[in-house]
Amino acid sequence: VDGKTGTRWESTHGVDPQWYYIDFGTPTAFDTVGFIWEGAYAKQYVIQVSDDAENWTTIQYVTATSNKTVQIPLDQTYTSRYVRMAGFKRGTTYGYSFYEMGVWLNAEETHEVVIDGETIETLDEGDQFTVPSTYELGYIDDNDNNKVYKPGTKIVVTDDLSLTSIKTVNVSSKQNGASVRLSIDNPGLAFEAHADINDDKPIFSSAFVYGMVIAPEDYYYSYLNENLVPTANKSVTADIQITKESDFYNAEEGVYKCGIMKMRDYNFARTFISRAYTTIKYTDGSSRTIYSEKNSLTRSVALLAWAISNNTDYYNSLPADQKAAVDYFKGFYN
Repeated sequence: VDGKTGTRWESTHGVDPQWYYIDFGTPTAFDTVGFIWEGAYAKQYVIQVSDDAENWTTIQYVTATSNKTVQIPLDQTYTSRYVRMAGFKRGTTYGYSFYEMGVWLNAEETHEVVIDGETIETLDEGDQFTVPSTYELGYIDDNDNNKVYKPGTKIVVTDDLSLTSIKTVNVSSKQNGASVRLSIDNPGLAFEAHADINDDKPIFSSAFVYGMVIAPEDYYYSYLNENLVPTANKSVTADIQITKESDFYNAEEGVYKCGIMKMRDYNFARTFISRAYTTIKYTDGSSRTIYSEKNSLTRSVALLAWAISNNTDYYNSLPADQKAAVDYFKGFYN
């Protein structure tokens, strides 16, 4: 009460019941009550609250031992102006006596850690939780899916923590997902891919980057190693290889597109490979990239133009400038 363990309150000896209350002055929230008892402790007592110091509501029954220091977590947070200890059975033949009665206002909370819908741990506020290594791709924060934690990451818990494990990342180029930009002035080749996690769950998050490596087939197999990095003594230009992040991701279908623009005519007949990828950016600044299969999708501008010209209904529906582009591009098809 006064913060001094050298002073104490004592009731009349040999008399039950006896009580002591604290007046906060205004309604105050608390969820823990504590005592430092003198030898004359209360063996059975109740904690009560009131707004007027006349009408009391019991919120906790306590049966005690001779422990001198007691901390009593309540079943919830209570708000009242007055809180009282009412003793009805003494632990000795004397009265009731304590050095301190304390009330913790909004005392330390506990928080649940949930992974994939299952509570795995309950921690105190400020404790550290270490992200498990069960799934090496990491764990998404369900409260903020822009956060992905790598296994082993230590998280200071300040609220309930809910995580979804990344069991799989699926990346694939769509087999009918190639298209040509029908413009003689600005020709281009685009590819479409699909990416999701955990067996067909698309996710839109700044922690997931979707993109493609697009390169001519001959260059791909001759000069790129398994990590899609050019081997020594080979320069890289936009005509030969492009690594491109998609600026559009369909979060409902998990589909995105990337492409090459302003292609030069000597590349129209060249077959390009598209290899899709997803990069996961972790909260610690590191990242991991998952690629689609190597032989993902191969197409050329000339081949696509030839296919369009053979689809009579579609070809005839095109505006004149796009028809001219089709006729020009297919001229490079062997």
